Amino acid sequence: MNSWQTWHTGKDGWLVNDVDRDRVVALLRDAYVDGRLSPDDFDDRVTRALGAVTRADLNAALTGLAVVGGQAHGSRIAAGETLA
Repeated sequence: MNSWQTWHTGKDGWLVNDVDRDRVVALLRDAYVDGRLSPDDFDDRVTRALGAVTRADLNAALTGLAVVGGQAHGSRIAAGETLA
């Protein structure tokens, strides 16, 4: 195993693709439309999501958002949780 593979162990280290990034951007867009994100916060989170390399990066863009319309209705996405 090379150093790149060694570093990317565990699910938060898994690499993401454009489909994963687009899914998170869609969640952020919904949060913005619902009024749960300010324009500046939305821009910052979308920028982080589009630049994400790992699942941890995507999860960081979602941290603190309330889940609406999902299974965990009304709960918040904590730092250790994953939606990506």
